[in-house]
Amino acid sequence: MMGFSLEPYSRVSLEENGLTEDPLLPTLEKVADNENRSDERMAWKAPIKYLISSKKNPWLLHLVILLTYTTIYLYMQIQLVKGTKKIQDLIYTPVRSAVEFEKRVFHITLNDTNAFNGPPSQELDDAWHVLLQNMNIRLSSNELKDLNKTSVMLADGSGDYMATIDAYHQLHCLQYIRQVIHKDHYTFHAADVSLIDHADHCIESLRQSIMCNPDLSILTYKWLPNIRGPWPDFETEHQCVNWDKIDAWSGQRAFNMFDPKFLVHPTLGPTFGKPTSGDA
Repeated sequence: MMGFSLEPYSRVSLEENGLTEDPLLPTLEKVADNENRSDERMAWKAPIKYLISSKKNPWLLHLVILLTYTTIYLYMQIQLVKGTKKIQDLIYTPVRSAVEFEKRVFHITLNDTNAFNGPPSQELDDAWHVLLQNMNIRLSSNELKDLNKTSVMLADGSGDYMATIDAYHQLHCLQYIRQVIHKDHYTFHAADVSLIDHADHCIESLRQSIMCNPDLSILTYKWLPNIRGPWPDFETEHQCVNWDKIDAWSGQRAFNMFDPKFLVHPTLGPTFGKPTSGDA
């Protein structure tokens, strides 16, 4: 009968094989630790499970669901505000408080006239005058500081400074180009730059403004019976800023730059005419 014998236990043989004195001890400790953690999780979940499943507390289930949806909603709103802030607050502008977005459909057709286009007329000029009448506005010294800019101080003793929302400058450029198109009708006063140079400046200003704030609305196309090529459908919905609110904000700060009491050069005197008693 064949027999066999076991080698006697020795610390050296265990250590030579990279084992501890009791190779099962770490494993047993790990199992015990996992069991303790499992018990802790079960102890934490048990009250919730009881509250949700208990027929005696059905309203608690509704409360848990309500709190869950509320948390998700608040999180989404916070993320939305963060995303909006990243876009809107890249620069400081005091007019931010007046910005309100709305949907608007453009109505544009060829050979169609409205208050702002068409052949020169007094009504047309009046409409553009009203559109641009709030172009020049006041800024306080604190607002100017927030802009990190300097400007011309008004000479009326208010301590305010001259400024313009750039959108009004863009409208001024459109008005100027329109007048250049009809230059036989309009009289252009002597200026530091030529007619063409001024028009080129306006074209470049409008180009940069359009590319800076591109309208991302999509134009589609259609076939017309008497035109060979596809025709754009301009009846498209746009995301717009409510212009009336911007204009109202500007109107509260506007001043008449042609009144000599406002703009006075440090050495050359009033920019326009002679001082008057009123503020238009």
